[in-house]
Formats: sequence, structure tokens, C-alpha cells
Amino acid sequence: MADARVKDRAKQLARGQGDETEVTLSTGVRVRLHSVSGSLVEDVKDAIPFPKVPVVFIKEKEREEENPSDQGYLAAYEEVRNKRGNAVLDALLLFGLELLDGVPEGDWLKKLKFLERKGLLDLSGFDLEDDFDREYLYKRHVAVAGADLQTISPLQSLRPEEVARARRSFLGDAPRGADRGLRAEALDPDGDRDEPAAG
Repeated sequence: MADARVKDRAKQLARGQGDETEVTLSTGVRVRLHSVSGSLVEDVKDAIPFPKVPVVFIKEKEREEENPSDQGYLAAYEEVRNKRGNAVLDALLLFGLELLDGVPEGDWLKKLKFLERKGLLDLSGFDLEDDFDREYLYKRHVAVAGADLQTISPLQSLRPEEVARARRSFLGDAPRGADRGLRAEALDPDGDRDEPAAG
């Protein structure tokens, strides 16, 4: 879900100056970005394995072959894909985002409870009096909007300061004059900085 332009820009700025990792999300919530271990991300994904591709017997070939077009398999695959995406998002929220202003009081929790009463949200697995649970729920359902996924998704593969700089250059978090981006001609076709030949 990460915006490819932001990730590419982050790679371009990887060797630039400044290590600012604080950003304001589209919801107005201020956060500090942190790197998230790639092994953690892989482990949470691997905990939800994809279904096995079913096989079908082909008379003409007198043998069984995989049938990835099976409708039941496609539905199960999509369900697992969504669950794995949510698991990665949870890992990024828990380990990649630090709320700079803490969890506000407000009425956000009352609104979540209302949605639960309507049968639209399940909060049964959470202790609403526990600070950690409340922080997770605030991050998951209030602080991070869909527009912010392009900001947090790269945390699993890029350093936070690279993400923050890329975000500023595309989303206007800093004045245009502060953009230290590279000129297009300074990049090779892979999007990396061209280094001058030695000697």
C-alpha cells in the first residue's frame, strides 16, 4: 500500500542530510517513526500461512495438476492475504510509531464502544482500562488513516529518517526550499545516486 513514489524518493534521499523522524499524520497526530525488524515482519506473516493450492485430476493427461483457479482457493487466498496485511500493519503500529503527545482523552473510545454496540467492531479481546491496549486501539482506529499507510509501510524496509524526508518532499511537511532532493540526472536507472568513478 505504500506509495511507490515515496519509497523511491526515500531511497534517493538515503544518503542526504538530516535525520528528522517526526511527522504529523493526516489525522493531525504527531508521531516519531522507528525502524521495524524485517524478521519480525516476516514472522508475523509466516504465522498466517497461505492455503495449499488444490489439485484436480486431468483425464487427458492422466495425472493430477494444481488448480489455482479454484474459486474456494481464491477466496481463501484473499482472506489470508488480508489477514497477513493486517498482521504487518499491527507490527508497524506497535513497533514503528511512537505517539509524541500520548493517547488523548477525548471521546474516541466512546465512539469505538458505540461501533461495538452496533456490531461493527469487536473490542472483546482488549482491556479498555489498560494503557497499552488503549494506545494500540488509538493507533489502529484513530491516529493512522488510509492516507498514512504510504508513510508507515516503508518502515519495514527503510530507515525512518529516509521515510520522513521522502514524505516531506511529496506531502509538503517542509517548505519547498528545504527539499534536498537529487536532480533526476543524478540518478541511475535504478533510482540510486550515481557515484563518480574513483580515480
